Amino acid sequence: MRPLVPLVVISLIVSAMVLVLVRYESRLAFAQLHRLDTARDDLNVEYGRLLLERATWSLSQHVEQAAAERLSMKRPDEDAVVTLVVPGEARE
Repeated sequence: MRPLVPLVVISLIVSAMVLVLVRYESRLAFAQLHRLDTARDDLNVEYGRLLLERATWSLSQHVEQAAAERLSMKRPDEDAVVTLVVPGEARE
């Protein structure tokens, strides 16, 4: 029975060291998870902003204003507009 005591003590020390190591790795993983959650939330906010900006830029009024200001474009006169009808296609 005496030879088992050192073996039990050694196994207790090893298991305690393994427990400390596992807890340390668990804390590191939790901290990384928290950082990744924060980054995900930041990216979701940025994605929402970009969707809103895209919706704003796609408004016809905004496109028309940008075409007039940046490209010096203007609407043609009504008598200068020609409408083509393709045979076989339904008109809307």
